[in-house]
This record gives sequence, structure tokens and C-alpha cells, in this order.
Amino acid sequence: MKLVLGSLLVVTTAAAAAPVQLCTPNRMVVSEYEKVLYADQLRYNSNEQFEYDPTTKLLKVKSNGQCVCADNGS
Repeated sequence: MKLVLGSLLVVTTAAAAAPVQLCTPNRMVVSEYEKVLYADQLRYNSNEQFEYDPTTKLLKVKSNGQCVCADNGS
């Protein structure tokens, strides 16, 4: 029973970590380059793909594995 449950959790986690793209209202794609996020036209590269890990609640850039950090400016 533990093996089946463990397998299901791995499958669920893998499915949840599928790459996603972030888009702006004016159809620009959020892209990472040199540790900076930009809104740019769609270029179909891994800098535009992000992975969200629901366990750690981290958003990572697929191209380099770096976490996206939000700052409120204060």
C-alpha cells in the first residue's frame, strides 16, 4: 500500500511541476534573462517557462532553475 501511495504522490507532484508561461494582459510573455524578468514577445525558449512547486510554493525559471523572488519595494 505504501508503494502505491508513494507512486501516486510522485505522479501528482510531477504533473503539478509542469512548465507554465506567464502572460501580460497585452499578450506579452514574462521572460527571464540574466536574473531579470522582462515582458517580451513570445520567443518559444526555456527562459519563458516557469515551474511551480506546490510543496515548497516556489516559482522557478526552467532555463536555469533559479527561484523567482518578489519584492514590494519597501
